[in-house]
Parts: sequence; C-alpha cells; structure tokens
Amino acid sequence: MKVMPISGPLRTFREYRQNVVDDAENVYLKELMKQTKRNIKEACRISGLSRPRLYALLKKHNMSRRK
Repeated sequence: MKVMPISGPLRTFREYRQNVVDDAENVYLKELMKQTKRNIKEACRISGLSRPRLYALLKKHNMSRRK
C-alpha cells in the first residue's frame, strides 16, 4: 500500500494517521476474507486477531462475514 501525498487543506496528524490506518485495515480485511473464503476461524488464525476483534473490525469497515 502506498501512502498518497497530501492534497487540499492539511488535517491534524491524528486524523491523517487514522485515515492511513483505516485504509490499511480495509485492504487487509478484504484480502483476509478473500483468502480464507470468509472462514472466521481461519481468518483469526492467520491474522492473529481474536474473534471479537475481527468482528469489530469487519463491522467498522461495513464488511459482512458472509458474501
């Protein structure tokens, strides 16, 4: 993932960092769900995330555990 240059008005560093983290989480979760064929147990094993944390991230990024 490549961090894009800042354009437009400058936000706070905290806001900028959170956007970068959110983008990275989104990309990672999409690939994780794709590679595990949405198998939550396998996704937890590969990612090292607990089941509740994985569900929280999927909800945060509006991703369903089902297709």
